[in-house]
Amino acid sequence: AVNKVANGLSIDADMRQRLFDDLSGGEKTRVNLGRLILEDTDILLLDEPTNHLDLQATEWLEEYLNKFHGTVVTISHDRYFLDRTVTRIIEVLDGHAEFYSGNYSFYAIEKERRYQEQMKQYMKEQAKIQQLEAAAEQLRRAMAYFNCAMMEVETKFKVLSQELSLEYDRNPIETIKTRLKSMDSITDKLLDRGFSLTLENIEQQLNDVAGVRVICGLPSDIYELADAFLRQDDVRLIMKKDYIANPKENGYRSLHLIVEIP
Repeated sequence: AVNKVANGLSIDADMRQRLFDDLSGGEKTRVNLGRLILEDTDILLLDEPTNHLDLQATEWLEEYLNKFHGTVVTISHDRYFLDRTVTRIIEVLDGHAEFYSGNYSFYAIEKERRYQEQMKQYMKEQAKIQQLEAAAEQLRRAMAYFNCAMMEVETKFKVLSQELSLEYDRNPIETIKTRLKSMDSITDKLLDRGFSLTLENIEQQLNDVAGVRVICGLPSDIYELADAFLRQDDVRLIMKKDYIANPKENGYRSLHLIVEIP
């Protein structure tokens, strides 16, 4: 076994007769490699094993490793050696290990494929981010419009409150409250209904983004106030739900008006 390994690694008879300290750096490397191969082990750890080996010794080592019944872990810059001996490559980069099931040629092709895939994914994510930023800007503007509309409706009811107070010598409106849905609430409601978060879906699928709640003391005041509000030229009624005349099962009573204003 010693002669076979020594001959395979080009360790001639003259080298075997000399003291280890008298050998050159390259000769010492070959002797140490031979010593590792001759040890009874099922794991070989090799660091640049082809350094200082001639072509014949390299080919012998490749053949030996391919027949070795065990695990070989090697670090090498010799891509041709890796192509002929390894079945798995681990690339360590920036503290992260990437695994490739194949030889060096497979690794080179697969690494490029993964890089291109990552670039495609990155470009998609960047495009999505740009779309989301554009959509967010549209939504911010839309929320500002909803807020302005809500304030305008609130102002109309306040004016009507003053006018009716003068006419009846009492104020039919007890309180006026406004509410603007949060973006989280809008998003959740659209997604629950199976719609994506777009300005078009907000306008077409949601009728309660902005609301004004007016509380009156008497039902008759509610109807009169609603009629006065709807008589205004710049108010267009979209939908009316009368839960005063037709209360809900839980007893809830109110008059809902869904309107559009310029």
